[in-house]
Amino acid sequence: MPEKEESDFTPLCLEHNVGDWLAILQMWNVSDDEYETDNIVWGGMEPDCLYEDRTSNSIIKLQDKNEIFLAFKEKLQELNRQNDNRIEDNKLIFDNGNSGSAITIEVSERQRINKIVVEAYSKYLC
Repeated sequence: MPEKEESDFTPLCLEHNVGDWLAILQMWNVSDDEYETDNIVWGGMEPDCLYEDRTSNSIIKLQDKNEIFLAFKEKLQELNRQNDNRIEDNKLIFDNGNSGSAITIEVSERQRINKIVVEAYSKYLC
């Protein structure tokens, strides 16, 4: 593997608004450079980020950044395999027809991911 010159490295932008973060998350598992996206997402998470997965039989709540990153990445991979996705109403929605899952995020004042919530979604629910 050829070595890169220091000038070949591009600094990663770790601050984004909610819409931009959702777009990054939407493309995370289909990106040509998954390693770079991993670094952006992990680096863009606040150290005290919270994660809640409300789609399983029990609510999963995590507070450790590394555990959150791994659990969330695995969840996104699972959702991407089973569903089409789109961004709507500040949510990343994974839709398999009439229902699916929705991901919402909150960002801190520093524009970094502060909270991630995965929950059931139905187009019939208001």
